[in-house]
Amino acid sequence: MKTQRAPVTTDSLGTVIRRLAQHAIPKLDPMSIACREARTALRRPMNYMRCAELPACANQIMLAPGMQVLDVSSPQWLTLALAAEHPEVQFTYINIIDEELHAFSDIARACELRNVRHVKADVRALEIPDASFDVIMSVSVIEHVYPENGGDLQALAEMKRVLKSEGRMAITVPYKCKADVVYLDGAVYERAATTRNFYAREYDHATFTALLEASGLCVEEVCFVCERPGVGAVDFWEWGPGRGTFAANLLLLAKRVFERLTRKSLDPFLAARQLVVTPGVTHRPINVVASLAKKSLRPKG
Repeated sequence: MKTQRAPVTTDSLGTVIRRLAQHAIPKLDPMSIACREARTALRRPMNYMRCAELPACANQIMLAPGMQVLDVSSPQWLTLALAAEHPEVQFTYINIIDEELHAFSDIARACELRNVRHVKADVRALEIPDASFDVIMSVSVIEHVYPENGGDLQALAEMKRVLKSEGRMAITVPYKCKADVVYLDGAVYERAATTRNFYAREYDHATFTALLEASGLCVEEVCFVCERPGVGAVDFWEWGPGRGTFAANLLLLAKRVFERLTRKSLDPFLAARQLVVTPGVTHRPINVVASLAKKSLRPKG
C-alpha cells in the first residue's frame, strides 16, 4: 500500500513551496492576504524552526494513491506542497480560524490543486465519521488547544477516532528540558480576551509520555529537533534562555537588517548549521516529532 520515496529535505520542500508561490502570485489579488503570503514564501518558504520541523514530520508518513490525509492546522504550505507532489492523494486541511483558511484556500485554487479542501473545524469536536483518514498530521498545534488542562488530550482523542485502524498519525509539539505553560495578554487564536490567556504547553519527557499514554495511541517512532549552541542559534536567542539579553537583541537585529538589505532569508542556512533531527536528545531540545498509530504497525518477530 505504501510507496518508497526520497526523504523530504528543507531544500526539496522549500523548492516546491517557492514554485507554488510563484505560480499563484499572478492569479491573486495583489492587495490580498493570500498574495502577501505567497510573496513572503518566495523569500522565506519556511522560518528557522520549520526548516527542521516540517521535513521531519513529512518523513514520518508515507503517501500512496487513493489515501485520505487530514492536516490539523499545520503551517499551511506543508499540505499545499505535499498535495502538489502527490496529486492522487486527497488532503483535507482544517483550522478553527477563518483568516488562516481563506488565504491558503485562494492559493490552492490559484495553483489548481484540486486534491485539497479547506474546512473550518474544531479538532476537539470533529464533524467527521469514524475511521475516515489513512494519515493525520499536525505540526505545532496540539500544544495550543484549549483548555489548558486537557485540551491536548481532547484533540488527540478526536484525531484517533477519525484515523483508520491501519492509519498513521504524525505530530510535533514543543519539547523542553522542563515542562512549562506559556500565557499571553490579549486574544489567542479563537479566544478573545483582554487579560492573561493560555497560549501553549511546553512538554518535557514526563508530560509528553503521560499525554501519549493517556491517549491510548501506540508510539511507532519518535525523533527530536535539537539546537546546537552558537551565535546562529536563533531559537536560543529569540525564545530560549538567551532571550532579552543584549547579545540576543544585537544578533537578531543584525539578522533582520541583513535580510531586509539582501531580501534573502538566513533561516535555511542557520537551520542547517544549528538544528539537528535525531532519535535522541543530543543538544538543547526544542521539539519532538512522533509517529503514532491506533495499534502497533511494527512487523512482528
